[in-house]
This record gives sequence, structure tokens and C-alpha cells, in this order.
Amino acid sequence: MDDIFHKVSLQAKNAREAYPLVRLCHSSVTLDQWLSFARRLARLPRHRGGLFAVKDKRGYVHAVFSYRIDSDMRHGPVLRVSDLIIGRLAGRTIDRVIVKAAEQLALEIGCFSIVVELPQSAEGEVDIANYSVLVNAGFSPCAISFQRPDPRSRSPLWAARLR
Repeated sequence: MDDIFHKVSLQAKNAREAYPLVRLCHSSVTLDQWLSFARRLARLPRHRGGLFAVKDKRGYVHAVFSYRIDSDMRHGPVLRVSDLIIGRLAGRTIDRVIVKAAEQLALEIGCFSIVVELPQSAEGEVDIANYSVLVNAGFSPCAISFQRPDPRSRSPLWAARLR
């Protein structure tokens, strides 16, 4: 993949290696939450989803992302990259490695399109560096997602079940 970096599948046994980077970017995520998340993804067949890390030659994790295979009525099978966490380094090498890893994975699994979901900051902004990398790699914005954190908190049906 690259002289410096390589893509590694994260499984339950090695997911702990990525936790320092996860914690750096998402301080509210506990080790138990991270390992539970990694175990759920590790149980998926590779052609349905999983979790990857990008490591350097010394074994340090510089990026993490999850993926799943979706179906799009216009494009067929789609590789959807989510939960993207990147340790920022000087230069653009890590960004190119992540894009190349997603392209390679899409080819291996037989996807005709790649969608990358960029996380927002607490202020609701997208990291402009990630956005620029994707645009420069040929990606274009295609959707806006909305999320309500806990549907149970506002659902009268859920409230009735709790009584």
C-alpha cells in the first residue's frame, strides 16, 4: 500500500491497539465501549463490514475507519466508510493511504462506489482538511445526514414502555 503505512484489519484481539487514537479524538468513548464496538464489527463477514486501522512500520495506529456494504439504487453495491479517525501528521501521506485503502477494499469486495462519512465537530463543522483530501481524490458531496442522539428520549412509545 505504501512504504510507510499499511492497512490492517482490526479484530477483537487487536482493537485495543487503536484505542489511544480513538480516545484522543473521542474522549467520552471508554475502552469498554470501543472494544464492544470492535467486537460487533469483527463478527461481520468481510463482505458485509468491518474495521480497519492504518499503521506505520513501528506498529503505531495513525487512522481508523469502519466500513459496511450498502446498496444504492443508482450505483449498486457501495462501500460506506464511517467512524473515520485520523491522527494528523505533517504532509498528506496518511490521507492518500486512507483513500487508497478504501479504493482497494471496494475493488476486493466488488463495490461500484465509495461513500465516506465525515464526522462533525461539537460545533457542527466538518474538518476542512478531510473534506479537501476527499475532493482532491475525486469525491464530491452527495448527501447531508441528520442524527438525533437518542430516539428513546423523545419517543412517546418508548416512554410508555418504560412505565
